Formats: sequence, C-alpha cells, structure tokens
Amino acid sequence: MAGLEWIGLPDAVEEWPLNPEQRRAVELTEGPVRIIAGPGSGKTRLLVYRIAYILKRRLASPHSVFTVTFTRKAAGEIRSRVDTLLQASDIDAGDLPISTFHSLAFGIVRAEAEWLGFNPAQLRLCPPAQARRLLRLVMADAGLDGRWDAALIARCIERAKDRLVAPAEYVQVPGDLMEETIARVYGRYQALLKERNLVDYSDLVPAAVQVVTRNEAAHAFYPELCRYLMVDEFQDTSTSQYRLMQALAARHHNVCVIGDPMQSIYRWRGADPDNLLRRFSEDHPDAREVTLTETHRSTQAVLKAAAAVVEVLGLGERRLTTTQGPGEPLRLLRSESEQDEALRIAREVERLVESGQALARECAVLVRTRAQQRLMEQAFLRAGVAYQLVGERPFFRRPEVRTMLGYLQLAMDPFDAGALAAVVNTPPRGLGRATLQKLRGDEFQLTTECLLGAEGRSELAPAVRQAVAQVLELINELADAARRLPLPELFDRVLERSGYRAYLAGQVPDEAAGGDEEAPAGDTPEEESLAELRRMALTYAGEDALSRFLADMELRSDDLAVIEDGAQLATLHAVKGLEFPVVFLAGLAEGVFPHARCLEERGQLAEEYRLFYVGLTRAQRQVYLSYARYRENRGQVQEMAPSRFLKCLPRELLERC
Repeated sequence: MAGLEWIGLPDAVEEWPLNPEQRRAVELTEGPVRIIAGPGSGKTRLLVYRIAYILKRRLASPHSVFTVTFTRKAAGEIRSRVDTLLQASDIDAGDLPISTFHSLAFGIVRAEAEWLGFNPAQLRLCPPAQARRLLRLVMADAGLDGRWDAALIARCIERAKDRLVAPAEYVQVPGDLMEETIARVYGRYQALLKERNLVDYSDLVPAAVQVVTRNEAAHAFYPELCRYLMVDEFQDTSTSQYRLMQALAARHHNVCVIGDPMQSIYRWRGADPDNLLRRFSEDHPDAREVTLTETHRSTQAVLKAAAAVVEVLGLGERRLTTTQGPGEPLRLLRSESEQDEALRIAREVERLVESGQALARECAVLVRTRAQQRLMEQAFLRAGVAYQLVGERPFFRRPEVRTMLGYLQLAMDPFDAGALAAVVNTPPRGLGRATLQKLRGDEFQLTTECLLGAEGRSELAPAVRQAVAQVLELINELADAARRLPLPELFDRVLERSGYRAYLAGQVPDEAAGGDEEAPAGDTPEEESLAELRRMALTYAGEDALSRFLADMELRSDDLAVIEDGAQLATLHAVKGLEFPVVFLAGLAEGVFPHARCLEERGQLAEEYRLFYVGLTRAQRQVYLSYARYRENRGQVQEMAPSRFLKCLPRELLERC
C-alpha cells in the first residue's frame, strides 16, 4: 500500500473539510457505529472521507473496505468522489467494493453458484418481465383461474424470500387454502428458475445470506475479507439485507450504518425503519452514535416545516441548523380541478423562468403517483413548457404507446410503412429482423405490398407465410373497423384482435395446461399507459376522430417539448437523495396524498408523512404546496378535502398565492 501520503489531505484530520460532527464520524472506525444523518447534512461527503481515512491510516487494503448503498447512481457518485481524492495516489478506486446490495449479492451468488445448485457458466439474472411470465406459467400449470391474482402471489413470494422463508416453510396454518396454494406456486416457480439456470431479483440477497451463513468455506472467506463495512440509507434495509450485513460484519464488527428514520419511504418494498431505530442498537449494544445536525441545503423556513412533520410522528425534536438563512414562506396554491392544478403549476414554472427567478431545470414538480406525473406531463405539453421526466420515459416515447399509435395509424392507412414497421412483430409473431429483411427484398423499407407478395414466395418457410397472412388479415379487419367504430371502441378492438392486450398482461401459452388461458394479473405499467392513452381518445368523436386524434398525438410527442433543460416531473419515491432550488408538492388532498389506501393503517399513514417530509426537504430555497378542490375518480367528480399535511404546518410559514 505504497503512495498513501497523497490524497491531497493534511495528516491532521482537523484540517480536513469536515464539520465537527462529520469529523467524529470519520474517526470512529473501530466497532459498530450508527450515524443519524438529516437531509442535506453531507453524508456522502462523510462516507467518502471515511474511506479516505481508513486507507490513509493503513487500516485495511482497498479490497476490504466495503460500501453498500441502494442505487447504482449513489454508488457511482461515491466512487467518483473517492476517485477524485485518490487521483494523486497509486490506488485505483475500482479496487474498492462500492456497490448496491443487489450487485454485491449477485457477485457472491455468481462466485458460489455451484454450491447453490446452478451451472456457474450459464447463471443469469431473470428480467422482471420474464419472471412475471414464468410465474403465470406456473399458475396456469397449477390450474389457477381468474380468482387468483398473479401480482398478489408475486408479492407474497417476494416477502417470503426477504424473510428467508423457503417454500417448504411457507405454510403457517395447515389447511389454509391461500397459504398452501402460494407455497405450491412458490416451490414450482423456484424449481423452474433453477431448471433454466436463472435467479430473479428477489433471490439475490437471500441467496447471498444463505451462502455466507451456511457454506463453511464462504463463511470463513467473506467476513474475513470484509474488514470495514459501511451501509448507506440504512433506514431502507429489509430483513434479508440486514441479515447479509450482519453476516459480513460477523468477524471484525467494524460496521457503520448511516441513515435517517424520517426518510424511510420504502416499506411497501420491504424496508424496515426498525433496523435503524431499534434493531441495530439491540444487536450492537456497544455501538457509538453520531447525529449530523448541520445542513447546507434548505432554508430555515423549509426546515421548520419539516420539523413540524417530525413532531406529528412523535420522533422527538429535530434540531437541524442551516447556513442558508431564513428563506421565503411556503406558497399555497389552490385550484378547482386536477387539470387546472397541473396547468397552473406549468404556468408558474414558466413565470419563474421568464422573470429570471429560476431556470426550468431548477424546478421540480413532485407527485405521489405515476398517474399524477402523467397528468402533469400533459399540462406541460399543453402549455408548451419544457420538461423532463425523472425515473420514467416520456409518455409518447414509451414502447407501448408508440405501438398502439402505430396500430391506429395502420387502421387509418393500411399502407403506412412506418406504422407497419412499428407493429408487424408486436406482439412477437415469428417475424424477426432477419425474416423481415428477407420479406423486404430490394425495397428500401418494409411495406404492405411486400407482405402481399409473400404468399407466392416458395423460399419463405410455411410458418412465415402463415404469420404474414395473419398480419394482412388483421390489417384488413382494423381498416374496416376504423370506418365503422367510434374511436374508443376501435381502440379496444385493436388491443383485443392484435393480441397486444394479452401480451402485455403476460399471457404465457402452455400446451400442457390447454393453451391460451390468460393468467390473472394486476395492471402493469404498460397497461396503465394504454389506459391513459385511451382516456385521451375519449374526447374525439365524428368521422374524422381518428385522423384528428393521431395528428394531435403527433404534435404532443414533439421532441422539442422534452429537453434536458426542462422542469423535473417526478414521483416522490424517485427523488430521494436529490435536491432542487424550487419544489412543487402537488396533489395535497386527502385520498391523493396521503394516498387513499394508506389512510386506515397506522404504519402506512406514518410512511405517507415521511414521504411528505422527504418532499419538503428536497427544496433548497422555495416550496409550493398545491391541491385541487375537485378530482375525477372513475367517472365521478368528487370534492376533496385539503391534505392533513397542510394542517400540521405552522400558519406563519404559509403564504397564499
């Protein structure tokens, strides 16, 4: 470990760019440490300098300093900052194990694949879409009909895996129909994955725990290798992730966990804030604790509002201090409808930009659900205000939307080559790239005329000619339907006759089970996108409805409206860890945020408060709080009460505008 006199850091830690709380946390390297880090308190800086301190003091080699976080982006940010510090040394930041929990687990699983019963050379991670199809295949094989919800069973299996419960251990009440059915499906699903040399995403961490705790050689190797372990966003750890952390730290006990119980917002994904609040201290009674209270992100007004949310949850007084000054009051916006609310926010962003108070990219519009995000997207498109989506493709760039518009375009014009290319093999019909190139021949692009000539081409396989004939029959049927049916009915006809609805729902044909039965399923994101597109189509009527609809959709999908410098439209779950000068918290009505399904259960409602806290503390200087008096729900207009979150904020912090 030569060359450690580098780093461009003085030998005295007192001279490092850290406040006293951060410095103490950096120097507490030995034994268990719990760090409570409020929003904007510099925990990433702390992690980076803690790694530097361990290396500079020669406490361990880079290979033995593990850092685990929850997103590839966060891991990349930590690695990038460490790399900047290490650039004057001969240490490669790539030697440091900085990764997500799942990436770390996959490395262990891949290395120990043979012990787990897999072929190491062929082990693959099963993509989520394929995992859904395999589960529905298992359900169809088990003869489960439409009364069984595939999405519910998938969640039950994921929870069982996270709790390290094997299929044979799943049934707690013998004779219980639900438990015994899930156990049977769970067992067969796992067997099918192993037959295909696959592990799904929810297998990774439990399998790594199994390896490290039960494989004698692995139990001796990994905890010895891991001399220092740092876990970021510890409040988001699940049962299996906590167990993996404990297993890796079992030899040296140098484990440092960093988190904030008020930013635990992934309970629905298995996160357990008790790991930070209680379990770590119980399992490590000798743990030292550091609380970071100085933030450089938000103004005093934002922090006072956030502190009021903490007080509601009874987590004690949160004494965060800031260097950002008193700040502006939080601005309250009230609109009549959700559409008015979305458009008003778009116009306010436009006003801030035109007046020079903010750049568009400095404004974030945060909502509770994807449906609200899409409503905001439509308003920004309508207002001509630049935007970008965080964590999701823009609506008109989603494959399912483009495919559906392609089908409708082909129904209007059966000879549209662009539309044909978009849908000819969606869903898959055995017309892959090589086959389509053969069908195209010398033509510049695939056309309907190319398909019409396929019947007499003997060099094409019979299956190809049959698939082409089915596509031509479908085109004719849809063209006829376009002349006769209202647009919403045409929309439904396209989904059914093309087979696209069944494909998106994850239909898995199974000869042993009788072929074409569709397994039950909840709405997928793709199905939700198409439902939104259909809602747009409802306002078009008359003989030219289809042509007007397609023309309007083309205008709305103009790429100029979606640029990198635009306002950020995001769900609250997608922005934890980010910060913005101006934040709009939209949809602050009872049943919207907090969400209706979270109002009855205390734990879920507490998480909604924490989600509101996260939203507030993304703001650096200005917060807008917005709600609509009325919203439409399943065709019915409902009057909405303002969110309870607004009532917990001190009145002197709010300003109507």
